[in-house]
Amino acid sequence: MDDVVSNADAVVEGSLKWSFLTGDDLPELADLREAIDYFDDPIEYRDLASLRRDFERDVHLDGFLATVGRDRGGTVVAYAWIHPSVSPELRGHLWLDVGVHPAARHRRIGRRLIDWCVNRAGEWHDRASGDEPLWLGYLVDEKFVGLRGALGEAGFTPQRWYFDAHLRFEEHEVPAPPAVPGVRLVHYDPTFSEPVRLAHNAIHGVLPGAKPYTRADWEWSLGETGERPEWSWVALGPDDVVVGYALNTMYADDGSAEGWTTRLGVLKPWRHRGIGLALIISSMHSFRDAGLDGAGLGVDTGDPDSATRLLDRCGFAIQDRVVLCVRSGNG
Repeated sequence: MDDVVSNADAVVEGSLKWSFLTGDDLPELADLREAIDYFDDPIEYRDLASLRRDFERDVHLDGFLATVGRDRGGTVVAYAWIHPSVSPELRGHLWLDVGVHPAARHRRIGRRLIDWCVNRAGEWHDRASGDEPLWLGYLVDEKFVGLRGALGEAGFTPQRWYFDAHLRFEEHEVPAPPAVPGVRLVHYDPTFSEPVRLAHNAIHGVLPGAKPYTRADWEWSLGETGERPEWSWVALGPDDVVVGYALNTMYADDGSAEGWTTRLGVLKPWRHRGIGLALIISSMHSFRDAGLDGAGLGVDTGDPDSATRLLDRCGFAIQDRVVLCVRSGNG
């Protein structure tokens, strides 16, 4: 790529001095991230170690997908970084990340950083990704209204919301699971592994930035998360077809043990019938009966308000939400 990329391609706007990111810039970039994180209090903090991991992963791209901007004193006060997906099946998927020091904001540098990312991603995609369609994603804290607005101006739209929810049994009664006509809930066992995998792929494997599980990867992942069949549940429809599932494990921290739902899903034709609520409440009963202190789950949804109302009914406390904003194509 050296013959088609010049240092001028690193320039975002005229008030700062721009250059492509190098390994020597990483300590200064870590200092900038520390200042940004202190001011913004994001859900995910970045440190030098995580920046180095990203740089080493992306180094085969020669660094031409990341730029840093310095002020007159030579201090790094802004950056943009485009991360290609690590999955070979998603070669056209690129994840964006931009940041501006709080003292340098309100000059629309952030908006221009997003534009730079979009343009550089399109140029890289044209050279490197063949026929794979271009997909740009940005994970942003929902509370960052300004950044979300700038992404919207650049053609990004919110598609998925991610957040965690927790509940302690000493503070909440566990209600009885609701009965769902035509559906029965049974404990998970290994004979359900394949139909649950297929259901999971139909629900989550088609989402932006996701890929379906192969059978081997699925079995490996179940072992990695330490699924507990005796705490997990499967919803069966007519002819005992799997229409929903809740796979559960346990996390222990500081003397407290929490049951955790690692995978939860209901097939689209069966939604809005109370199956998700029944699966969550049945899981809560399993956790409480096992002597655990509480329940928790991570939510991945395109309808955050409905998901929040469902969890509110069970007494869960919702943590800060992250929004996946997406822009497809070069236009």
